[in-house]
Amino acid sequence: MKYLKNYKIYLEDLRIEDTDSKSISMAKERINKIQDQLKEFKSKNSKLETIYKNMDLKGDDLKREVEKIIPPSDTNNGVDRNPFLVSISQVYRLERKIKDLHNTNTNDKLKVDDFRQSLRDVSDDSVKQQTEEKIKNVKNKISDRISKINDIEKEVSEKEKEHKDKMKEIESELKEKIDEISNM
Repeated sequence: MKYLKNYKIYLEDLRIEDTDSKSISMAKERINKIQDQLKEFKSKNSKLETIYKNMDLKGDDLKREVEKIIPPSDTNNGVDRNPFLVSISQVYRLERKIKDLHNTNTNDKLKVDDFRQSLRDVSDDSVKQQTEEKIKNVKNKISDRISKINDIEKEVSEKEKEHKDKMKEIESELKEKIDEISNM
């Protein structure tokens, strides 16, 4: 019967009874909050990912759409942002930045090709020199972006690891709180 009681704790919100000790009521509150945040994370994660992958959304439009899912923190009104959604949104934001840099590099590579094509058609030496200088500048920008992309990819890996570690930590905390309640 004890094991059935433990399983039941995972399925439903825990009611805080008047007879519960302070530690039990705090543990139940924490469990309920974590379970609510995990449910919200599971339901909103894919929407958040879709928003960040939509490259048509920019600036304020992107911010507005993200804030529909993760409202801004408001300590005065007691609104808590879901830490799981905040954590994964950082990963999605960085991935979006990488994609944006890749797109910019692609556009710049097309510019270089256009410059090279126009270089073939030009006979004036000063225009050739200017065009070669433009090609060099664009290639330098592409190189800078490639190194920036590599740095951001490392950061994405770190943020993903932090997110997974945080999820594991919360899961173990949840189990501890359930064991605490079950043993009393």
